[in-house]
Amino acid sequence: MIRVRVAAIFVNLCLGAVGAALSGLASTVPAAAERAVVLEIDGAIGPPVADYIARELGSARAADARLIILRMNTPGGLDTSMRRIISAILASPVPVATYVAPNGARAASAGTYIAYASAIAAMAPGTNIGAATPVQFGGNPLFPSDQKSQKDEKKSGDSADTETRKIVNDATAYIRSLAAVSGRNADWAADAVRSAASLPAAEALSLHVIDVIADDVPDLLRKIDGREVPYYLMLLGGSQHEFGLAIQSLPARLAPVAVDRVLAHYKANRQDGETFRAYVLRHRVEFFKQLTADLVKPPELAPEMYRDWGDDMDYSLQLGRGECAA
Repeated sequence: MIRVRVAAIFVNLCLGAVGAALSGLASTVPAAAERAVVLEIDGAIGPPVADYIARELGSARAADARLIILRMNTPGGLDTSMRRIISAILASPVPVATYVAPNGARAASAGTYIAYASAIAAMAPGTNIGAATPVQFGGNPLFPSDQKSQKDEKKSGDSADTETRKIVNDATAYIRSLAAVSGRNADWAADAVRSAASLPAAEALSLHVIDVIADDVPDLLRKIDGREVPYYLMLLGGSQHEFGLAIQSLPARLAPVAVDRVLAHYKANRQDGETFRAYVLRHRVEFFKQLTADLVKPPELAPEMYRDWGDDMDYSLQLGRGECAA
């Protein structure tokens, strides 16, 4: 199951953190293991591959799939086809885990962008990711290391060089936007575009480019099960001298949404001269539970949900000595 941690947030309230591991929340990952669909990309990415992926992603929901695993081994491909696949991944109601496999496979060029767009990015041992510099071509994908000549290097001020800069800048902004969505390493992603940087699986994991290294699909499913989600316990209407009313636990990353929602309701519905505590006591716990009910269950496999505020790594409960040691 997905495990969670509880801490305390406040609205007009001063509280310390409370550490605990909770069980019993509905988890999407075990169900995903039961209804996982595996799609394959093996080779260059072009219109037929984009059609296949978009079609299968669209039909996965009707098939009641809980997780789509995109097993990928690609040298790259067409920009338009790559972007169509990414748009389909981002729009999919079923979470997508991109898995660079088997051993010896690569997610080069367009494959790097697709991995960054996915809810989970995983690699098998002996694989690599990167070399995401876009290159103009007519036909098959071309890679900078194979195609750049001394004559090309000297074109510093002509229109061709200007066009290249425009393409690279656009690609850099695009992959950074994907990194922001997935919560992965944006600086390395930009380096993969501008400098054609590439990483083996172990380094990709250590630099937070990917989430998991897995030997095969069953191993991948085992490893994405049991990831911990940090939760905060919402208490409302407290002060320096007394606790507020305990409402319910919410994913840490959704705490600001809950705070904004409660404050907006308070501003719109407070009575003349009513304090926040009086407002909370008037509406009672059940009202606020309903007001934030849709936030209780985290979005399926959203990468940022596994990280607490201020952390750049997935949350892992650490127990220590003392009652507040979590």
